[in-house]
Amino acid sequence: MNIAVINTGGTIGSAVSDGVISPANAGESRLLTSFPSINIANETVPLEYKTYEPFRILSENMDYEHLTLLIEEINTVLDTNPEGIIVTHGTDSLIFTAAFLYYVFKDIDIPMLLVSSNFVLSDPRANGTDNFKYALKFIAGHYGSGVYVSYKNTGGYPTIHRGDTIHRGLELTDDVFSIKDMWYGRFEDDTYVSGNITSPSKLVYTHTNRQPDLVNSKGVILISVHTGMVYPTLTKDIGAVVISGYHAGTIPVNDKMQAFANEAKALNIPIYVSGLDSTLTEYETVNEYRKMGILPIPDTPMTALYAQAKLRLS
Repeated sequence: MNIAVINTGGTIGSAVSDGVISPANAGESRLLTSFPSINIANETVPLEYKTYEPFRILSENMDYEHLTLLIEEINTVLDTNPEGIIVTHGTDSLIFTAAFLYYVFKDIDIPMLLVSSNFVLSDPRANGTDNFKYALKFIAGHYGSGVYVSYKNTGGYPTIHRGDTIHRGLELTDDVFSIKDMWYGRFEDDTYVSGNITSPSKLVYTHTNRQPDLVNSKGVILISVHTGMVYPTLTKDIGAVVISGYHAGTIPVNDKMQAFANEAKALNIPIYVSGLDSTLTEYETVNEYRKMGILPIPDTPMTALYAQAKLRLS
């Protein structure tokens, strides 16, 4: 089986030197040598790898320039007809990259999985080897096509998350979760179990563009809701605002929000809100901010909504 591995850095491609974690060349090579083959359904599947490296950074430094390079590299790799693609990536911005890649490449007919590690691979606490192993099992088992994340939480099962369903993790933890616990699949005692994901997230961006202009398009402001919110000044360079709402899709409805909504309307800038659960009864504040022209997008995590809003402008 022919697997393309695109290395981008992150903890999985780093090493500790003088007490500091830094990107290190060929840090992921131990993964390839560890898995010359993979066992799936009592069958040993030999693996052949071809590796690529468009850049090597810590993922907190991921920006639109690097994301564009990664998309270009994936397009090049797809032309070589691999049977699966693994992108090694840092954990910090993993969920944002996964969301962007999901919408750009959701129609591909092979699986692409992002794989990261919570510690450098030489650390016995690291989950990177398991994350890579089960990405290989997912590919070899032909369990799905499109874009996913393979990740094993502490004490949990190796889990496959679809790229558009992952929400921002809790602070001070490196665990990864899908909204409503809607994981795509997972491996229980090495046996693949399908998850309970039922439908795609609601869309503000609907068509696939394999070469989006992320760098030159208008920007998206991302705001996390909080007590005493201070709103940014909007300019014509901004194309959309995404507000990561409270758990019920609520945001504060007051004079400051009304003024911000009016400013956005004057500049023809849409404001989207994530966090609304379409199966639950809405709070009155949701209806009130709808009247301001603010748009709640139900059943969609902030990361996916942010990626959609930017791609819509790109």
